[in-house]
Amino acid sequence: ATGWRPRFTAPLHAWVAFSFQSSAVAIEGGDQVTGILTLLLLPVALCDDRTWHWSKRAPRPLDERERLRRLVAKTFLGLVRLQVAGIYLHAAIAKFKVPEWADGTVIYYWFTHPTFGVPDWLAPVAKPALLLGPVVAAITWGTLVLELGLAAGLIARRRYRPWLLAGGFALHGGIILVHGLVSFAIVMFAALILFLHPVDRSLVLPERLRRLARALPRPAIFAWNRPAAQTVPPVQR
Repeated sequence: ATGWRPRFTAPLHAWVAFSFQSSAVAIEGGDQVTGILTLLLLPVALCDDRTWHWSKRAPRPLDERERLRRLVAKTFLGLVRLQVAGIYLHAAIAKFKVPEWADGTVIYYWFTHPTFGVPDWLAPVAKPALLLGPVVAAITWGTLVLELGLAAGLIARRRYRPWLLAGGFALHGGIILVHGLVSFAIVMFAALILFLHPVDRSLVLPERLRRLARALPRPAIFAWNRPAAQTVPPVQR
């Protein structure tokens, strides 16, 4: 989760995720997704000997060992993408057999649900919109179309994937605002990045944050191992 020493921390991450999923009294879909994805990422991390997984890997000669590492990593990253695509495909197809999803009215019932409905601060805006049939139908069927589109990200061309990624983030961001499922949304944000972000491209934001952190002045307690600056006396004239 932090990116430090993935070869050693990924097994712990997978163990904690599986243990929580297996022993928690109440779980939700995000816990199951975490357990599956951390398990599929385990072979990828074991092939990664970097100290910090946000940094670029130094180029290496393409020998047999390196070929095997790349084969294992690409295979399991492909399985991760297949798993995430299956999640969205199942989520979309399963909704079609529910009459309220098919007729475009289910959003009204979920948004007015006493437990999972819109929060009080959003109710003055949401409830008047729920009285408009076209708005309710557009949100309902738009969700189905978006989930099918996300599932199609498995075979979509590379230039379309950023749009799908933005749509997926908007979908789960809306789930946070309306239903308050924060942990589930965070898990799906990570799953969408693994699914739609190109493997051969570094994430820009973490790298910028890392550079910014390194540029910030550090307290003296963290600089004990730095060589002391040598004071050069001024030239006597």
